[in-house]
Amino acid sequence: MDGCLSPVLASAGAKAVSIQGHSDFTGTTAVKFGGTAASSFTLNSKTSITAVVGSGSSGKVTVTTYGGTCSSIGDFTFDNTPSTDPTSVQSASHTISTWSGDNTIDVTWTDTTDAGSGLDGYSILWDTNAATIPDAVKDIEEGVQTTTSTALADGNSHYFHIRSVDNAGNWQSTVHLGPFFIDTTPPKKERRTPVARPAPLTAGDTFIGNKVSTTGVFKQSVITTSADGKVQVIIEKGVKGLSEEGKRLSWITVRPVFYTPPPAGAHIIGLAYRFQPSGATFDPPITITYTYDESEIPAGIAEEDLVIAVWDEANGQWVELTSTVDPVTNTITTQVSHFTVHAIIAPAPAAFSLSGLSVLPAEVELGEPITVSMVVANTGGEAGSYTTVLKINGAKEEEKTVTIAAGSSQTVSFRVTKEEANSYTVTVDGLSGGFTVVAPPAPAPFNWWFVIGPIIGVVVIALLLIYFLVIRRRAY
Repeated sequence: MDGCLSPVLASAGAKAVSIQGHSDFTGTTAVKFGGTAASSFTLNSKTSITAVVGSGSSGKVTVTTYGGTCSSIGDFTFDNTPSTDPTSVQSASHTISTWSGDNTIDVTWTDTTDAGSGLDGYSILWDTNAATIPDAVKDIEEGVQTTTSTALADGNSHYFHIRSVDNAGNWQSTVHLGPFFIDTTPPKKERRTPVARPAPLTAGDTFIGNKVSTTGVFKQSVITTSADGKVQVIIEKGVKGLSEEGKRLSWITVRPVFYTPPPAGAHIIGLAYRFQPSGATFDPPITITYTYDESEIPAGIAEEDLVIAVWDEANGQWVELTSTVDPVTNTITTQVSHFTVHAIIAPAPAAFSLSGLSVLPAEVELGEPITVSMVVANTGGEAGSYTTVLKINGAKEEEKTVTIAAGSSQTVSFRVTKEEANSYTVTVDGLSGGFTVVAPPAPAPFNWWFVIGPIIGVVVIALLLIYFLVIRRRAY
């Protein structure tokens, strides 16, 4: 097939690939990308086909007709792995959950990475919903790492959403930032009638001023819920709650917030929530309960492994709290002594790496043992089991399974003997080495003179003694 491809890379079902050539495509029965069949194709003319990539693989593009199969000169690249999320998504002009008279918001981020087809750009969106996903239309090219909103209306629920796309058309999940509070309306001078209870700012705000004593002690139990019903806060009667400044509390707010990354390799289940007033303290601790969607839990993570974590702003990291999971009701509960950002964290699953392959000694005689050892490390967030398979010259020799705690490592050793002189290749899950077995040296030929010589010497000496004794007797 002497022709061209457009585009020369794509993901599964993401783009139609135009195949042009000098061959006659009439009667085409199959189109394949790297040996994998296209999910569909359309014959446009005798020299033109449009095909949609299937499950995909990289390599030559082939077109099969009744007359045979022709192959492309160039290669096609299949990429079905999206770019990572952009990092450090933040605003230098506005502070989250803080009122501002500037109705245009500047946002910056650090470009995502893509080891496959490369980053193509981003789709962005400003709206008043916490978890909107932008459409699959690129708004910003790669390399651009800043944007400014249009003039936003007054309100306290403005959110920024950004998602990346690579050159193969793979879209990543969305990073959210907000809420931002905008107020460009100057205050009016007017008489206001005092009210006993201020109205909540938005859903998720609860007025508690009439339930707290002048010293901050709750005079009755209080239950407040986030606007989406996913988070519940229970404060028992007798708890003392004070603001960061040491004053009694008048209101409590629970709102979703999107600007804090999950721990490395871990996942935030659902949304993170900011509990306000920030820095408020409670003695004794109060109870918070999250409701989660089990479909959001990554494969390989048990519900019982979920934890509620608190964001430590001073050190910039998540701190896991002792939590109780109820898989029947899909809830998780913990106790907290202060307000900040909290979220459900699914720890990183067990992940293993091998290093330090040792094959000793490098040379032995027939039947002598060889020790093969390596270090298996669990770099994940959960304990797990790993099976190490030892192969000699490509054939499985032995395997061992070890259970390793998160963040720990263990040395695994095998003892091998061979009865045939040869050079052997050792492979263990990507690591390789070798050893040599040699036959023992042949024994040196026996020197009979070491035996016969002394005997001859003794005989000669004996004959001489006899001779001299006989001569002496005759002489006398």
